[in-house]
Amino acid sequence: MPPKSKKPKPKLSVEQQQELREAFELFDVDGSGVIDENELKLAFKQLGFEARKNDIQKMIKIADEDNDGALNYAEFCDMMAPMLRDKNTLPEANLGFDLIAGRAARNGVEGAVSDGNIRYEDLKQIAREMLAFNGEDLSEEDMKAMLEEADLGEGDEDEGGDGVVEREEFITVVRKAGLID
Repeated sequence: MPPKSKKPKPKLSVEQQQELREAFELFDVDGSGVIDENELKLAFKQLGFEARKNDIQKMIKIADEDNDGALNYAEFCDMMAPMLRDKNTLPEANLGFDLIAGRAARNGVEGAVSDGNIRYEDLKQIAREMLAFNGEDLSEEDMKAMLEEADLGEGDEDEGGDGVVEREEFITVVRKAGLID
């Protein structure tokens, strides 16, 4: 197969490079230094997207400059960099909230509720998924600290420190982190 044409590569900030390195390491489940078709499909599934096998194959084929059937770090960066140029939008932040809020209840965790807010059980469900996905363990202290930091008391009838993160609080935290304008 002939080599792919070289496109100018977008410049990434140090922070963006770090984000991509962390994402690459997260998706490279077996630690092989490349992301193969199965790992990319699993990554999309964990992010809440259903990608068909042929879509994954097309993505890899487009980005795979050395034609080895997998994405190394440089190829992964080339594929992802255009997506990093634009900040996330408010609709994307709302989608992120919707993916987290009620996650435990949607996964059948006993006693979990799906009331449109993020609760400790939702973070714990995500921690279980992360552990199963890549062996990364999120401690109870970390989860409680995240919940505490985001529980600002900014909802319509919200009392700060109630252990519940409402949509308004989540959006405030995402804005403070510079992820949306």
